[in-house]
Amino acid sequence: MLRKLLQSYQLVAADARNAVADRFHQIFDADADEDAAFFAVATKKLCAGAIFCEMAMADGKLEPAEQERIRDLLLVRFGLNDTEADALFKIGQQATADASRLPRMTASVRDNFDHDERIELIEMLFDIALADGQESAREIEVAEQAAGAIGLTPAEVKHARAKIESRVAMLKPGTKLPPDY
Repeated sequence: MLRKLLQSYQLVAADARNAVADRFHQIFDADADEDAAFFAVATKKLCAGAIFCEMAMADGKLEPAEQERIRDLLLVRFGLNDTEADALFKIGQQATADASRLPRMTASVRDNFDHDERIELIEMLFDIALADGQESAREIEVAEQAAGAIGLTPAEVKHARAKIESRVAMLKPGTKLPPDY
C-alpha cells in the first residue's frame, strides 16, 4: 500500500513539475507557442504517414499505386516537398514494422486532430485502399478499426468511404492528384 501511495505521489509530483515548466516557458519563452504549433503539425504528419503505411500494407503487399498515392497525399494534403514526403513515407514504414506503435499513433490522432481532420484522415485511408483499383476486406477492416480508435461513428465512416469511392471513380489509374484534391 505504501508503495502505491509513493508511486501516486511521484506521478503527481511529475505532473506538477511539468505544469510549472510549461508555465515558465509560456511566460519567459516568447517562441513557446510557435514551437508547440510546429510540433503539433509535425505530430500530425508523422501519425498520418504511419497510418497510411499501415493501410497500404493491410493486404500483405505494398502496391506501387498505393505507394504513389501515399506520396501524392503527403505532397498535396500535407504540403510536403518531395524529400519530406519520401522521408515521412520511410518513417511510416518503420513505424508499421512495430505493431505496438499503431495504437499510440491512433491515440495521438484522436488527441491532436480535430473532428474534421479525423474524417479527412479516414477519407485518405479509403483513398489509399482504392489506389490499386481493388480494396481488400482487410483494408476496409483497418480503416474501420482506425476510425473507431480515433472516435468516428460508423455513419461517418460510411459517408467517408462513399465520398472517396465517387472521387476515385473520376481518377484514371496513375493520375497525379490535382492540388485541390
